[in-house]
Amino acid sequence: MAALLVTVIAGSCSSLPKRLNVSESRTCLSQGGYESRSAFGFPICQFRYADGGKVCADKADCQGQCLRSVDGPRQTPIPPAGEAAEGLCQAERYNPGCFATIEGGKITVEGEVCED
Repeated sequence: MAALLVTVIAGSCSSLPKRLNVSESRTCLSQGGYESRSAFGFPICQFRYADGGKVCADKADCQGQCLRSVDGPRQTPIPPAGEAAEGLCQAERYNPGCFATIEGGKITVEGEVCED
């Protein structure tokens, strides 16, 4: 059964598109993005934020979100919701990983959110 599952998964992964189509790629580039891959290997249009990595205490400090990451440069446990914290401005629009958002200098939810 396990071998069958691996075969099915491997077969479905090999059918992923290798790149954005020509129209998607042109649109992406014209909007200032670049072609990248999602966590699952799908081609995506990615955008960098100019202030990515800047220390922040609120979304207003960033082009993206103000995040406290558990797997980034500040590898420390996420404080409980409502506690004072600082984070780093999101570096790119598509941001897989586990993190907590910070607003008004405080963690907004209990624990971290993980996105693929």
